[in-house]
Amino acid sequence: MGFAMLRSEAKDQGFPIRVVPGAKRNAVEVTTEGTVKIRLQARAVDGKANAALKEFLADILGVSPNAVVIRAGEHSRNKIVQIEGIPAATLHARLTAA
Repeated sequence: MGFAMLRSEAKDQGFPIRVVPGAKRNAVEVTTEGTVKIRLQARAVDGKANAALKEFLADILGVSPNAVVIRAGEHSRNKIVQIEGIPAATLHARLTAA
């Protein structure tokens, strides 16, 4: 399921992302196809990139880091992430504005 296919009224849905650890700066890229790529300064060592991902998403989405759940891909660059308590339309708007 692509990010663009999320139902706007639903909450707590998972969406796929691609994480690029070791980047020069933290950034979000949402393509016109609805895919989400997140660049993180943190390296993929000892779970640091996953922790940084949760903190970064929580900050730009205005939620608690506990609301960011990695549902699949804990040890992969391709992940399914769930943001609890935010409708998909709000989630999309905040990610594209970041």
